[in-house]
Amino acid sequence: MAARWTIIDGMGRRSLAVEQATLTEPVAAVGGDSAIVAAMSLALEKLANRISAGIERSLDQGRRPRLAFTSKPVG
Repeated sequence: MAARWTIIDGMGRRSLAVEQATLTEPVAAVGGDSAIVAAMSLALEKLANRISAGIERSLDQGRRPRLAFTSKPVG
């Protein structure tokens, strides 16, 4: 999974942080589709934790972020 996100100020005028991540998770040799879904779910959970940590860092610096998610292909 490859992701890129931006944390912007409350007015939407300034980027407080721009981050990206590439996450990979092994898929069990047996298990078929359910093994793929489990690996993707774990990667998504790790991505959510990274985004959350970025928001917390912004809050610790006295900034008030607003999330704006957009779908853009990476690469």
